[in-house]
Amino acid sequence: MKGRVEKGVGGGVCQSSTTVYRGVLNAGLQVTERRNHTLDVVYYHEYGYGLDATVYTDARSDLRFVNDYPTPLLVNAYLDGDKKEAVIEFYGTADGRKVELREKSTTKPLYKEWDWVVTWPDRAEERIIRSQYEPEKELEEL
Repeated sequence: MKGRVEKGVGGGVCQSSTTVYRGVLNAGLQVTERRNHTLDVVYYHEYGYGLDATVYTDARSDLRFVNDYPTPLLVNAYLDGDKKEAVIEFYGTADGRKVELREKSTTKPLYKEWDWVVTWPDRAEERIIRSQYEPEKELEEL
């Protein structure tokens, strides 16, 4: 029901957007729109607590990014059967950029920050990735 947190199966589409988002960050691409989940999704912690992206169909924005590489990119998505994980890879013409993600220490509950640093041969860009989650509410039994 709308406006309520309920028990149920989920994660399919948002797992895809989170996997793409993490690939975008690791490729050093500029993110122009992104929202983290409302609630903390524990199974996203293994690859970076706070580095998730939702897919939302109402008035809120979805994941958007810009290819600022000198040529088009090829996006390769596949399932690693051994690890049972989805993988997103970007291929294109290298421009010398290097990417570093550094987890920041925070004391605020359900809040996460990361330094995202992209360094080119002639410049560097640093941004802070922020994720704020709501406390879990009592789930209503249907």
